[in-house]
Amino acid sequence: MISRVSSESHADRGWPMARRVERQARLLGEMMDRLAIDPGAAAREGRGTGFAAASRRCLLCASSTACRRWLDQGGSGTAPSFCPNAAFFERVRVAAS
Repeated sequence: MISRVSSESHADRGWPMARRVERQARLLGEMMDRLAIDPGAAAREGRGTGFAAASRRCLLCASSTACRRWLDQGGSGTAPSFCPNAAFFERVRVAAS
């Protein structure tokens, strides 16, 4: 018997954590784009540990609604004060300069 691997994602099956991971990953990527953070520089921060920590902070962040609103309203320049990754973004920006 051959088993088939379903093409539907975990989020499609109603797994709330999968939806959260996908949403937060999109927000993190959009925030980095908005702040002109080089993804390569972010990935190299602390030999990868900095970006891993930033991803965890974003995943656990309770301000995703405020983040989405800030991005939708065209926020730019520096990360908003509610962002737990503001220091990380600034560190990466300075290191890339």
